[in-house]
Amino acid sequence: MKLWLALGTILLSAAAASQTPPSADAPNERRICKSSPDIGSRLARTRRCLTEAEWAAHKQESRRLVREGQARQQNIFVDSCVSRPCGRNN
Repeated sequence: MKLWLALGTILLSAAAASQTPPSADAPNERRICKSSPDIGSRLARTRRCLTEAEWAAHKQESRRLVREGQARQQNIFVDSCVSRPCGRNN
């Protein structure tokens, strides 16, 4: 019994010693997995695993696309008001 306890202690301490300490850029290298529902299905989900930096870039790109889409919609609305006054039912 004592032999197993000693062996377990040695193995745990060896495993702890083999782990490398986190470096300064380690948080950006940690992978984060997120799942999102598939369109058209109530059960299917897609799982994506990216680093923190990749998720930040993905979020920034998504926001940029939304801003561009909203600006494009505003331009379409303004252009449609050129031929006739907007807000009136003619």
